[in-house]
Amino acid sequence: MTALSKIFIAVSLTINAILLAFMFGPVPFLLYTSVLVNVLLIWCAGRLLQTIDDVQEDVLNIFGKLEGFSDHLDSIHDMEMFYGDSNLQDLINHSRRLMNDIIDVEEKYYVYEDEDDEEGVLEDDSADDAEEAPEEEEE
Repeated sequence: MTALSKIFIAVSLTINAILLAFMFGPVPFLLYTSVLVNVLLIWCAGRLLQTIDDVQEDVLNIFGKLEGFSDHLDSIHDMEMFYGDSNLQDLINHSRRLMNDIIDVEEKYYVYEDEDDEEGVLEDDSADDAEEAPEEEEE
């Protein structure tokens, strides 16, 4: 949206509010204002949710890259040329500590849907078993 169209929408909303106040009184004016505020808040919430999704995607991308880096260090350390190098071993230990910290942060802030789905399947199976048990007793 251009700046001119934003100004036009703001002027239009303001003129409509003034007309409502003069023609019908304060109650329709307050209702109109309430609707405008609610629409604005819903729009802002949508924008914030989109921003959160973008940030989460970027952070998960960084987590993956750091894990790839750690795996690469392990593969270099396992090469005959560098096997047993203490500096490289310290770097690998440091990357493992960093990966553990990242995993802790990931578990703290991100909930994976796969875990919820697996729990739901387990609960459904136990419910099926509970239903089958009374049928066996009746026979």
